[in-house]
Amino acid sequence: MFGGSARRRKEAEAGRRRQGSHAQLKALRRSARLFAFVSTAVVGLSIFYGLQAPLWVSVVAIPVVFVALWLLNRWTVGRMHRGVRPPEMPRPRRALGLCAAFFVAFSVTLWVFGSDVEAARGLEAPGKWDKESGRLHDELDGVREIANREVRPTERDPEVERLTKQLTDLRAQLVVAWDNELCELDGSCGTMDEGRGDAYREKKGRRERLESEIGKAEGELANARTAAQGQFDRLTRERNDAQKRAGEIEDQLEQLGPRPQVRTKLSAFSSVDQHKRQQAAGVALGTLGAYFLVDVLAFQWVVRRVCGGPVELPAFKELINEQAEWDERSAKGVIPAAEYLKREGGV
Repeated sequence: MFGGSARRRKEAEAGRRRQGSHAQLKALRRSARLFAFVSTAVVGLSIFYGLQAPLWVSVVAIPVVFVALWLLNRWTVGRMHRGVRPPEMPRPRRALGLCAAFFVAFSVTLWVFGSDVEAARGLEAPGKWDKESGRLHDELDGVREIANREVRPTERDPEVERLTKQLTDLRAQLVVAWDNELCELDGSCGTMDEGRGDAYREKKGRRERLESEIGKAEGELANARTAAQGQFDRLTRERNDAQKRAGEIEDQLEQLGPRPQVRTKLSAFSSVDQHKRQQAAGVALGTLGAYFLVDVLAFQWVVRRVCGGPVELPAFKELINEQAEWDERSAKGVIPAAEYLKREGGV
């Protein structure tokens, strides 16, 4: 008789544990969903503000991250619920929480020190380099054209050459005119009449006109030589200045160096001054610890509290009270035989 009572108490206790386990699992899954929501919100804000990703990337990433974290947390609480007591966080979940903490810490640090990091990345450096390099190359092409330009000496100036040839021809004509005038004067040529007749005066006039033209040509040639010499001196100075400037530009291009590359945000931290780096390290460590505390340690604490705490089950309390009353009546021997056999199953 008493063996049946003990068996029913064990069955009642086992049923209570099963119901309690089911209620605990439901509470754990609610906690898993809550922690997944919190972690997703933090990661989403980190993607949008820290990494400065486009809005559509954050909109697409948030549902994916939430579903992934929710499923992972459900697996985590299920494994912890079935495991040893007190429940321990699975190592894969700890590792993922630590990785997420590093990501959030990095994003928050970038957000806090964004202006310093962006300045250290040198986003504008390639554009400035392209502009300066293009300007120097254009100027170098221009000065090289001047430096390589041919500078003709004075006697090779086209105007000087033309006037020199003209003056040479006039002088040759003057020599002939002198011969004609003199031989006409002594009667050895021309009309063969000695004296200063009309033929002589005509040849003398031609000689005088040639002398006048020669004087005019000599003046023009002198002016042309002066102008050509001035142009030669000017072009020579320009060529020398261009050669000097070309050397200076080549030195500037060498100092300009290769085209700079935009640095990554992670490598840009090395260019931030020492004081800012210390502040950034403090922010990163603080954020990492805070996220890991909430996402892993607080999650584990909630699971342990749910699994280790009492579960209120009114139905089982009523069953236990009924069993206690039955045991008391059995001890007093006041239970009818038919009721006893029905309750004990014939034992």
